[in-house]
Amino acid sequence: MGLVLFGTSETSNRLNDLYEGANQYTNVTTARHLGRVDLDFFRYVQNIQATPQSESPEHGDMIDALIVGLDLLIHFTGTKKYKKRVFLITDGEKKTKIKK
Repeated sequence: MGLVLFGTSETSNRLNDLYEGANQYTNVTTARHLGRVDLDFFRYVQNIQATPQSESPEHGDMIDALIVGLDLLIHFTGTKKYKKRVFLITDGEKKTKIKK
């Protein structure tokens, strides 16, 4: 299991690094790379804190986060036969800015 967060104040993901200067996949963070779920993973998830919309100038694009998650999944699994799943979990409180 891996964890990708969007709407973060920082940007840290492989696709943003690949397309440096293109301002792509911003405010998306690969918090945990794919691997076994351990106690540190649960501690990390438990300590995630959402910032209220009024206090957060960052806009996260959930489509960018899904693409980063899919890239993470494909990059990790390659051609091996794994059962692949992607889950989008949100509290539904913040508005997202969809780029056209």
